[in-house]
Amino acid sequence: MIKKVWSVALLLAVLVASPALAQNVTVDVSGFGGFYLPVTDFKFADELLPVGVTEATAKQKAAFMFGGRLGLWFSRTFGVEGEFGYALSDIEAKFDGQDICGQLIDGEVFECSANIWLGSVKGVLQYMPQSDAKLTLRLGAGVGAVGRTGKAFEEADGTTDIAGVADVGASFDVSPLVAIRVDAEGYFYSLQIKDASSGLELGDSQFAADLAFTGGVTIKLGR
Repeated sequence: MIKKVWSVALLLAVLVASPALAQNVTVDVSGFGGFYLPVTDFKFADELLPVGVTEATAKQKAAFMFGGRLGLWFSRTFGVEGEFGYALSDIEAKFDGQDICGQLIDGEVFECSANIWLGSVKGVLQYMPQSDAKLTLRLGAGVGAVGRTGKAFEEADGTTDIAGVADVGASFDVSPLVAIRVDAEGYFYSLQIKDASSGLELGDSQFAADLAFTGGVTIKLGR
């Protein structure tokens, strides 16, 4: 699992860094921590529910996340940014509103231990209210991926989804080379999970949204 996660991170870094081979650009490197907040329940298909159960849902839990970003700036106002984040986010699963995590279901313990990773490549516009201002405002949009791992997904397929990504943020320069940065980011995608052995869809495709609120330090290179 760790190898898979870091392979994705390396791929994103290569995608972002490749334009620098052809142009003179400036580089930002950021580390961040914050909170991952899912806002969508996954609803299981009615025909798969045990006898006596009318509704079954599952949802990632809010969790601490950490990660990093690499930004390439082609001008004072436009750049491209790659990002990778990771969160220890267990599953919250319920039958008719009752928690079933760790309980015996059809003779097996229902596992809810899980992790989630988020990665993206975005185009970013930034605005400085004044040419010498220390405050910078930022808007970004691009494409990303959301992946789920852990015991809860060992027998599942379709656990990685392609997402549209939107980001709004700000940074404050504490020196010419260091800035404090905060971001609010959303990943929007179609969620559909299948049983790995049978290929059976566990529920209809559902719109999902995951939010990330982060803060960290940016190091400005090549200035």
